[in-house]
Amino acid sequence: MTVGDDGGRWELSYTDEDIALARRIIAAAVAGRIEERKAFGRSRVVVTFEDGETIGETGYSGCASLVVPQPGWTRWGEGIRYEPFGRHSPTRASTNGTIFDARRSVVAVTPVC
Repeated sequence: MTVGDDGGRWELSYTDEDIALARRIIAAAVAGRIEERKAFGRSRVVVTFEDGETIGETGYSGCASLVVPQPGWTRWGEGIRYEPFGRHSPTRASTNGTIFDARRSVVAVTPVC
């Protein structure tokens, strides 16, 4: 399952635990509780569940992302907070003093086979 761009990839099977995790991730995406931080060739996605628990995954794209160091990119990279499903108005939101671009509607959740 992939949420967002390069980050946010979970390898899930058909066990009861993984199915429950997939449902929680989809529910968080629909509710707009997905944040993504992006920089050159890298992305970190954080999913916040209804109970406040968070999980995150970091992904990299291409060889250059591994060769070009970007210290602190999870603080200064482009921040995106995906809006809840059904909302499409451009807004700006602040979390812990960080400005997030909230122009995107619900994040795409893609099954990976």
